[in-house]
Amino acid sequence: MRTPKNTNKMTIHPLGFVSFFLRGFRVIGNVFTENDLRVEGIIQGNIKTIKKIIIGESGQVIGDIEGAEVVILGEVIGKVIGSKTIIVGSKGLLHGAAITDDLQVECGAEIDASIQKYNALIKEVNLELSPEIDMGKDEAKKAINPQDKELISKIAILN
Repeated sequence: MRTPKNTNKMTIHPLGFVSFFLRGFRVIGNVFTENDLRVEGIIQGNIKTIKKIIIGESGQVIGDIEGAEVVILGEVIGKVIGSKTIIVGSKGLLHGAAITDDLQVECGAEIDASIQKYNALIKEVNLELSPEIDMGKDEAKKAINPQDKELISKIAILN
């Protein structure tokens, strides 16, 4: 059996905090965490973290995934955003979209997805917000939806 070059990216550091969804575990709903995450069960919903997400060989996700590093060894149906990297392992299946600046696909992986650069997405979002920035401060505050404030602050951090 061949060992992948990026094996260190397919594991989670044992001393950190990790959220696990083991085989046989099924979640219907969204998952948000500040920890690394490993999924060996089934999640029907969106997953979001600022750290690493590993979808193990027995893991299945039907929904969108967003994290710094996303490793797909199982099956994902949805949009995957990896701010640093997305890795699709040799037994991984990705159906939907991949948004990242570093996409690594191992031989044997199955991908049926659109691929977009992550930095291009950030620039596109900034362009959409530009008319509100041209307004006066009071007008801009009224025009911005409270739910969008979180998105705008994240965009500012990324730039």
